[in-house]
Order: sequence, then C-alpha cells, then structure tokens
Amino acid sequence: MDPMTTSHNQLLTHGGDRVTDRVTDRVLGYGHEPRTPAPPWRQGAAVAAAVAATLVPWTAWLSSSLPPTALAYHWSAAWTGLDAAIAGCAATSAVLLARRDRRAALSLVATATLMLTDSWFDVCTSAPGHDLALAVAEALGVELPLATAALGLARRLPNRDTAPPQRARPEHGGEPPPRRGTTPFRHERPVAPLTLQEQNKITTAA
Repeated sequence: MDPMTTSHNQLLTHGGDRVTDRVTDRVLGYGHEPRTPAPPWRQGAAVAAAVAATLVPWTAWLSSSLPPTALAYHWSAAWTGLDAAIAGCAATSAVLLARRDRRAALSLVATATLMLTDSWFDVCTSAPGHDLALAVAEALGVELPLATAALGLARRLPNRDTAPPQRARPEHGGEPPPRRGTTPFRHERPVAPLTLQEQNKITTAA
C-alpha cells in the first residue's frame, strides 16, 4: 500500500474519531455544568412592591374605621395557637441547630417574627393598669430580647453559597471524579479541538 495513502487513512480515521468524540460530548453534555434558572429577583420585587402599595391605604382606612374596642370570639384559641406556633418553631430551631443544619436560620427567623407578633398584640390588647404593665414588662424583658437573639443567631449561621464545596483530589494518580451534570459513563479527558491545518488535511483526504 502506498505510504501516502496509509498516512491519509490514519489521519482521516484519527480526525474522524476526534470529531465524533466532540459531537458526542456536546450531545451528552460532557464537560458542561448544568444551567440553573436565574432567581426571580424582578418578579419577587414587583410582588413585594404591589403588596406594600396595597397595604398602605388599607392600613390608613382601618385606623380610621375600626372601633377602639370589639368583642372577639375564640379568644383562647387565638392565643393558644400563637403560643403553640412559637413553641413549634423554637423546637424546630433546637433540632436543626443540634444537627448543624443551615436551615435553622429559617426557623429562627420564624420564631423571632412570631415572638414580635405575640408581644405586639399582647401589649395592644391588654387592659390599662396591671395587665398593660405586665404585658410591656414581658415584651421588653423576654420576647424582644429573645427575638433579637434569634435574628442575630440566624444572621451568624454560615451561608451555603459563601463556601463552595471543594472538588475531591484524585488518589493514587487516578482520574478525578466527574463533575455534577457530566455523563457518568464517560471518564476520559476532553478531546482537544482540531487545528485548522488538521481540518484542511481531513478535507483534502476526503
């Protein structure tokens, strides 16, 4: 066989394999991180702004239309349910903190919010005199400090995005593990792109 023909066939075979590998990698997504959808910042901002704009006139209307006193039904159920919600959020925070789970920040914020709500309605619905003084003392001495401490602890908890996980180093000179989103059954290294000279040779040989 002619040496020139043999070299052309080898070049054609080698170049064809490389092109095939590149096409396969592109189809299977090898070597590319999965695209994650962008957070809906604008949509969330629009909804929050709409809620705030709606509640401003609604609050002004309530302040001028509601009577100073009212008869409330299910009074005991309302306060019992609020205290039960605070206890549940606090217990959830304790469990998540014991497990060093970052999701404890969510339950801590919920606990603080419910405590602030409890103190607000407790002060606003107490009768003048001893009941009001007791509600104010409880809010300033217990609920507000605990809510502030819960928010501070939630702020100090580590964020998942601040410390990206480190890739495991290969042991004994082996290949590193495939990245997330790569095809698990393709562990070979990515194929280098064809040079312009190689492409011209393949076109000429064909």
